[in-house]
Amino acid sequence: MADNLPANRNDSNPDEVIIRDSRGHELTHYVLAERLLQVEYSQISEEIRTEPSSETLTYILEGGFRGFHKYTKQELLDEWSEVEDKF
Repeated sequence: MADNLPANRNDSNPDEVIIRDSRGHELTHYVLAERLLQVEYSQISEEIRTEPSSETLTYILEGGFRGFHKYTKQELLDEWSEVEDKF
């Protein structure tokens, strides 16, 4: 049986602060991943309320999403730079 689970590329220590957000909060890999999940959830909720379906949810369920907790530090930082204002 093929192993098609997305790779875990998390490259940080759980207690390591990766970034300080615009409000001065120190964010670890875990906290940053959780924040990104909350932004995704908010987007999915909005899409479900205003559209016939959620493209974001469809993408995740089709297997194209590895999960933020498996992202590298740089991948998290790249994602965060795009959505911090939405958090």
